Amino acid sequence: MLDRVKELTSTRFTGQLVTETDIPITLILLSKLEKTLYDKDTGTILNLRDGEDSKNANDVTVDALCKIQWEMKPDDNIIIDDKKLFEHHRILWEWEWTDGILTKQNKAYVDFEVENLEKVI
Repeated sequence: MLDRVKELTSTRFTGQLVTETDIPITLILLSKLEKTLYDKDTGTILNLRDGEDSKNANDVTVDALCKIQWEMKPDDNIIIDDKKLFEHHRILWEWEWTDGILTKQNKAYVDFEVENLEKVI
């Protein structure tokens, strides 16, 4: 979970992938995990992270119980508008799994603020 991060710094996001009824999924059942990172106010995609494969790829680790850890890079926490003290960014997570019969999908998002550490104009 994130609340506020400083611009151009590394940070860590952690979370848990669950079914549509909030039951944790296991990695063996997980078929797809993708993330999209964007500025909430403008919709601008950040650091080319648009529908990016994240199942143990692209700085994301998923353990056997589908606890996820994303090591965010400084370029993930950029400021687009230097006139703002803070920007509102969002991570959209999308995943698919099978329950043994059907393929199912779920989504979740996390909103956080990025603090502008440069001189605000």
